Amino acid sequence: MSEKVRYYLEQSIPELEDLKKKGLFTKDELTNIMRKRTDFEHRIAGRAARSRDFIKYAQFEINLESLRRKRVARLGPGGRASVSDWAGSKRVFFIFDRATKKFLSDMTLWTQYIDYAKKQNAIQILTKIFTRLLQLHPTKPGIWVMAAKYEMEENASMKAARSLMQRGLRFNKDSEQLWLEYTKLELIYVSKILARRKLLGLLTEKEQMEAELTEVADETNGDNKSAEDDSVIHLPEVTNEEMKEELKSLPDADISMLGNVETNPALRGDVALAIFDSAMGVLYNDLESDSQLFATSASKTDKAIEFSIQILKLFNAFSDIDREYLCDHVLTYMLSHLPQPNVEIILLDINLPLRFMTHIDVRFPDQLKLAINKYNTALAKTYASDKALKSQIATRFRESLETYLSAEPPLDANLALVIKSVIKKCTLQEQQ
Repeated sequence: MSEKVRYYLEQSIPELEDLKKKGLFTKDELTNIMRKRTDFEHRIAGRAARSRDFIKYAQFEINLESLRRKRVARLGPGGRASVSDWAGSKRVFFIFDRATKKFLSDMTLWTQYIDYAKKQNAIQILTKIFTRLLQLHPTKPGIWVMAAKYEMEENASMKAARSLMQRGLRFNKDSEQLWLEYTKLELIYVSKILARRKLLGLLTEKEQMEAELTEVADETNGDNKSAEDDSVIHLPEVTNEEMKEELKSLPDADISMLGNVETNPALRGDVALAIFDSAMGVLYNDLESDSQLFATSASKTDKAIEFSIQILKLFNAFSDIDREYLCDHVLTYMLSHLPQPNVEIILLDINLPLRFMTHIDVRFPDQLKLAINKYNTALAKTYASDKALKSQIATRFRESLETYLSAEPPLDANLALVIKSVIKKCTLQEQQ
């Protein structure tokens, strides 16, 4: 037995003695526990150690701690807390710590380490894990996303989450995932603010300002107080000085959320739109000059269209924000920057008035009229000279309208007549 293995095993002796003293485990059980630990320690100490050996060891200790707690609950409280009450989780953390130092790039280990720390509500340990992980792997977008979600969901710190996303983009400016998640983060933030206001019934501007200024002051004081605290994720230094100029236009971390949707663009989702604009400038710069004639794989245009559609799908989940306003910005951007007209984007723009409502909505007739007008304008003016494109637009618009004729409950009779008339018109235009 090596000195290191012997040392680690000796550290568990006080815990085992305490378990025996409390009557939670028998002598035979404790002997078996020590035998198992000895076997695991020899495995992970050898040169042929694998990451799964550490995982099995950690799982053994997790199961053992779960059994200990069940027996404590069954036997009832046994006096003051002692070494066996905290030694189990401490040992699991120590196993994961050694594992991640040996296998720096094994994300399965890191993920299980983080999951366990979350279950134990070990905030300071989680902070240290994320700090170390970001320093080791700053070019892995998923880690930045994970850390930002932790700050947003667990610590309720939008400022820290936003800072993580922006730092992550400096290291991974070409990551679509990171741009999408940053956009989603800002939309979640706005959505929560609007939901909270609705719940609290903040009726006047003065009430909003007083409540939110107090919160901003508390958050600022908390940030200053925790600047040197272990609960702050220390980010790796940014060394990439070639970051695109567009990143400088990203929203500042201290954007005010005072006012209402009419007076504050940030509450309409303009921060998310600013991120989209920056993403397009960084990911697909000079989109207008892209040509598929020289593309050996998916062209920049195809990728830009796919990315914009992902953004549009992201907007679908935020019903308390003006989604039509958000989608209109994205579609307008794409229509004006694409080197060639794209039927998918054109149809999304035409059908935008109907995108977020059903046929039984009281606004449906007016929105249907808007969609038909946009269709007529597209064929008669915008794309009048492109016969092939006009035919494709007519086909796709007809197909979208036909879905309403089979909708349940049945469409209003007058609306059905209007839609049938437009479908007939589309059919003729397909053949022209």
